[in-house]
Amino acid sequence: MKRRIFPPWIEVIAGVCLLGGGSVNAAQSGLFTYEVVSGQAEITAYPAGETGHLDIPVELDGFKVVAITGTSPTQGAFQGSSLSSVMIPEGVETLGSHAFYWSRLLAVDFPTSLKRIGAKAFGLTAIGFGGEAIVLPGGLQEIGEQAFWACDFQQMIIPDSVTAIDNSAFANCKQMTFLKIGTGTSVLPSGAFENCDQLKRVEFPEGLVEIGPDCFRGSTIAEVTFPSTLKILGNRSFGFSGNSLSINGGSLVRAMFKGDAPSSFGGGVFGNRSSEFVVNFLGGATGFTEPAWRGLRSHGVSVLPSDELQPFGDFIYRVIGDEVEIVGYPKDFAGHIKIPATIEGKPVTGITGAYRGNTFEPAFSFAALTSIHIPEGVEVIGSNAFALCFGLRKVFFPDSLKIIGPAAFYRTLIDELEFGSGLEVIGEFSFPNVIAAELVIPDNVKKIGARAFETSATRSLIVGSSVEEIGHGSLNDNRRLKTILFKGDAPVDLAGLNGLRNNENKTIYFFAGAQGFSSPTWDVFGDGRTVFNTVEIGSLEPVEEWLITKGLRISQDMSETLPGSSVSILMSYALGMDPYEADSTKMPSVEFFDGQLATRFFAGRSDVNYKVEVSEDLSEWEETGVLVSEADASEVKTARVTAGESKRFLRLTFSLRE
Repeated sequence: MKRRIFPPWIEVIAGVCLLGGGSVNAAQSGLFTYEVVSGQAEITAYPAGETGHLDIPVELDGFKVVAITGTSPTQGAFQGSSLSSVMIPEGVETLGSHAFYWSRLLAVDFPTSLKRIGAKAFGLTAIGFGGEAIVLPGGLQEIGEQAFWACDFQQMIIPDSVTAIDNSAFANCKQMTFLKIGTGTSVLPSGAFENCDQLKRVEFPEGLVEIGPDCFRGSTIAEVTFPSTLKILGNRSFGFSGNSLSINGGSLVRAMFKGDAPSSFGGGVFGNRSSEFVVNFLGGATGFTEPAWRGLRSHGVSVLPSDELQPFGDFIYRVIGDEVEIVGYPKDFAGHIKIPATIEGKPVTGITGAYRGNTFEPAFSFAALTSIHIPEGVEVIGSNAFALCFGLRKVFFPDSLKIIGPAAFYRTLIDELEFGSGLEVIGEFSFPNVIAAELVIPDNVKKIGARAFETSATRSLIVGSSVEEIGHGSLNDNRRLKTILFKGDAPVDLAGLNGLRNNENKTIYFFAGAQGFSSPTWDVFGDGRTVFNTVEIGSLEPVEEWLITKGLRISQDMSETLPGSSVSILMSYALGMDPYEADSTKMPSVEFFDGQLATRFFAGRSDVNYKVEVSEDLSEWEETGVLVSEADASEVKTARVTAGESKRFLRLTFSLRE
C-alpha cells in the first residue's frame, strides 16, 4: 500500500485547524512561526537565541508578510531576541504589542508601508545605541503606549503622517537629545516623553492643540516655543521629575508663545524652571499679563526670540523684542571685559545663552576671564552664564540686576561679592566655592537658592530684610562662618541653616521686634539639632555692623590684635583694613617733601575721631601746627607739618565717638 504524503505545511495547518476550530492558520517556515490571517502572514515567533542581523522576508511560503505580532498580547514575536539589527520588509503594516520588547536590537530598518507600532513594541531595547539613526517611515499613523519606552536613540523625528501617540510612548529614553513632532499630531498624551532627562530641544508644529500631563516631565529642555494653536498644557507637563525641585535648579529658562494664552493651564506646568525663567508672548496676544502671568515672570515682545545670532565685536547676541541679550563670547579670551550697555541702539538686558545645534550653551562658561563689568540695564544673569570661569576674581554687579540664575558663577573664586540693590533672586548653586570673606544680601532679595554659597570662605553673612527662603544646603561647609545678622523677620524657609556645623561658635543677631527668633538661643527647627547663640539688638552702630561683617562679636575688645594682623581691631576699623590681615598698603606712611612732613590716611569713618599730632621728643604731643586737608573722593586726608630745626615726629590716633 502506497503511503500518501502531504506537504509539511498542510499537515501543520490541518492540526491547528482541528485543535483551534477557527479560521486562523499557523505554520512554520524555517525559523519563523507565523499565522495566516485572511490569506496574509503575521509573524508570531522567532528563536530568541539567534544573533546578528536579520532580513525578514517579504513572503513566507507564498503568503505576504503584513504584520509582526506574537503568541499573546504580552508575548511578542521577537521579545527577548538576541538579534542586533533587523530589516522589516515592505508590505508590513503593523508591529504588534511587545513585538521586539526587551530585545538586544540596536538598529531597525522600517518599511514605508508601516502604519502602526503597538504597545511596548520596542520597549527596553537599545535601538539607536551608539548613534545609530532611527528613521520612522512617512506613512506611520499610530505609535502605541510605551512603544519606545527606555530606548537609546539620540534623536527622534515624528513623521507628519502620525496622528496618534499613546501614553508614555517615548518615556525614559535617556539618550534622546532632540525631538521634532510632525504636523499630523494634535495631541501629545500623558507622560509621552517623561523622564527623557537628556532631552534638550523640542520642536512643535502648528496644529498641536494639547500637551498632556507629565508629557516632558524630567527633561532638560532650556527653551521651548509653543505654536499658536496650543490650547491645553497639562499638569506638570514640563515639571521636575521627583518630589521636589532639583537642588541645582531647573533647566527651563524660557517659554515662548506664538498665540494667545492657553485656555487650560494645569498645576506645576513649568515646575522644572530655573530662577531666571520667563514667559515671552507677542504684544497682540490675549490672556497674558506682565510683569507676571500665573505667578511666572513674563514679558511681552514684538518679535519672539529666535536662533538667529549676531556678532558685535567679540560678543554674540540675539534680539528679543526691543532688547538684546549677550549669549556668547570667545572661550580663549583672558583678562578683563566690559559688557556694552547697548548694541545697535538696543539696551542689553540679559547675559544668558542660546542653542548651538541641539545644545544650549551659556554665554561665558569656560572663558578665561579675570574680571568683568556688567552695565546698568542688565536684569538677568542666566544659568551657568559664567560657570567654570576658573580665573574670575572680580565682578561688578549693577543695581538693575534682579536675577542670578542657577550655577551662574559655579566654580569661580570671586574674592569680593558686592551685589546691587535691585537683586531679588540668587539661584541654586550660583556661588559655591567663592572666597569672599563677607556676604551682604541686599534688602530686595527674596530667595537664596539651594547650595547657593556652599563651601565658600565666608566669615559673616548679613541677610536682607525681605529674604523669605534660604535654600537647602546654601551654607553647607561654611566652616569659617562666625556671625549672621538678620535684618528682618526669620525667613519662612530656613533649610540652608541645617547644613551648618559647630554652631556653638556662631552668633546670630536679630533686631528687637523681629518675628521667628528667640534669645539667648534659637532652636531653628525645634528638634534640638540646629541651635545657635543669639543676640537681640535694638539698633546697630556702624562699628557694630562692621564687627559683624568681620565675623566678630559686637562686644569685641577693640584694642585686641587678631592673629595674622599687626594692628588693633580699632585701627583696622578706622583705616578701612581687614582685622585679620596685615595690609601695609593701607597703613599711613610719612613723607618729607619741600620742607614739610606729610602723611596720608583713610578717614572715612563718621564715628571715629582721627587726630594727627606732632612732637619733637616723642613725649609731648600737640595738634598745633598740623594742617589737615579735606577728604578726597576716596575719603583720604593728608596731614602736613612744617619741618623745624630739630627732629619732628607725627602720629595718628583714633577713638570712637561717644
